[in-house]
Amino acid sequence: MKKIVVYCHGFGSDAKTDKVFRLKHSLPDVEVYAWNIPVDPEIAIPHLTQHVDMDILVNNPIEEEAQLIFVGTSLGGWYASKLADIYTADAILINPSYNPRLSLQAKGVDKQVADKYSEISWSNRYHYFISRNDEVIDFNLVAMELARVNTKYYEHTDHRFNGPEFDDVVALINEL
Repeated sequence: MKKIVVYCHGFGSDAKTDKVFRLKHSLPDVEVYAWNIPVDPEIAIPHLTQHVDMDILVNNPIEEEAQLIFVGTSLGGWYASKLADIYTADAILINPSYNPRLSLQAKGVDKQVADKYSEISWSNRYHYFISRNDEVIDFNLVAMELARVNTKYYEHTDHRFNGPEFDDVVALINEL
C-alpha cells in the first residue's frame, strides 16, 4: 500500500521546515506533502483540505490503495489531528498545542483569531510524541489525558523535537 504523509508545521514555521526535508530524505518511497498554513483556522482548514483533495486525492487513482498519515508539530499537531478526523486517517502529533487559544495569545496572535481554536481532542487513534523538557507547552496540565492515549515521552529533547528522536517518528510511519 502506498503511504502519503502530510506534514503540518507549527506557528512561526513554514512548509520548508527541516522536518519535511528529513521525512522526504528518510522515506524515499513515501509521498510527503507540506503547505504553508495560515494562522486563522477558519482559513487554514479549508486551505489544507483543498490541498489534500486536489494535490493528493485527485492525483491518486481510486483503485490504488493509499494510506494518509498526518504528522504535525506544536500548532501543526492541532491541525494534523483535525485533518485526521476529517479524513479518518492516522495522525502523529509531536508536542501538540492542546489549547491553541492560550499559546497563540501568548505569542501575540490577535485574541479574535486565537479564540477560533478549540482544545485538542485526545484520541487513542493518534500517536503522541512528547518532550518532558518542552519549553513552550506544559504537558503536566494534561498528564491524565496523555496517560489514556498512545504516548511516548522523551527526556532529552525540547519543543522543536528535531534531534535523533525524530527518527522514532520516521520508524512509526514505516510501521503504520
